[in-house]
Amino acid sequence: MKVSELANWTRPPFSEIFPFKPAVFEAVKQAMAEWGYDPSQPIIVWDEGQAVIDGHTRIKAAQEAGIADIPVHYKSFETEDEALAYAIHLQRNRRNLTDAEIIQCVEVLDKRKQAGRPPNKLAPNGANLEKGKSSQETAKVVGISPRKVERARTVL
Repeated sequence: MKVSELANWTRPPFSEIFPFKPAVFEAVKQAMAEWGYDPSQPIIVWDEGQAVIDGHTRIKAAQEAGIADIPVHYKSFETEDEALAYAIHLQRNRRNLTDAEIIQCVEVLDKRKQAGRPPNKLAPNGANLEKGKSSQETAKVVGISPRKVERARTVL
């Protein structure tokens, strides 16, 4: 796909989850200028949402390295929340998230939730199945403990 076209598909919240790191960008751009684009690392695009969910640094590096076409993998998601969880999953498996990146992830995810406590889920007989604690759900997406989510929220 044309790099210029992909650049138009970058948008929040995907483009804002992780901060742009100039040193990483320069290294990626240098590698692309020397060896070309590595086709084993396609840009991940949310098919239904026409949004780049992974590969923002690679797109910018390819543009600056003068590469016109790069590989794309289209992935289907039912909702933007599902696509966002996948994007976070990819990044957390690729790098050791800094505290600042963890706080950023928690902030992005929390902005998408309604204020207030989620309702308790009850079994047909009225028994409480789960407490509905949002820090547990957020922790699962980010790959950290619920306590770390709560500490990140305190900082925020």
